[in-house]
Amino acid sequence: MQKRPKKSSNIKYIIIATKLNSIVLKFDIAIFHKIVANYGLDPKLGKYHRTYCEVCDKRIEGIAPVTRCTECESKNITMGVFDRIEIIKDKENTQSPEIRPEYIYQIPLTFIPGLGNKTIDKLLNHFDTEMTILHKVSSDDIEAVVGSKIAGNIISAREGKMHIVERWRRRLPEK
Repeated sequence: MQKRPKKSSNIKYIIIATKLNSIVLKFDIAIFHKIVANYGLDPKLGKYHRTYCEVCDKRIEGIAPVTRCTECESKNITMGVFDRIEIIKDKENTQSPEIRPEYIYQIPLTFIPGLGNKTIDKLLNHFDTEMTILHKVSSDDIEAVVGSKIAGNIISAREGKMHIVERWRRRLPEK
């Protein structure tokens, strides 16, 4: 009977893609196939996080839920996920069950300042995957490929120290 070669790691990643986002689940197969961590986009970086006024062409700030524009009073809005959750929630305070694994917010390389397509390609050629770059490669190794400023930005994003400015849609000027 042949023996199977030993695997170097019991950690496996599975990517679940949806229309708007993808979620990466980290499994430790040695512990009863238990999910040990979830990786995903910080909601503030999502296109539909807050409500958007179609008339003013702006994201609407304010205490959620926002149901009309605070500037023009229009109800012609696209309801944001955050505001919709505030409307449908059935509890004032929620708490995740203790058995739920940690959720780790990550900032995609394309969102990190100083990283364009060429720099991202350079990183991927050296380190294979975005997950490896975002979560495993040392600062020194990243710095050797792209310099200290960009390496610092990647590490800041990894450690949750990067300031996040919410994104919103902008229409292109009409021609």
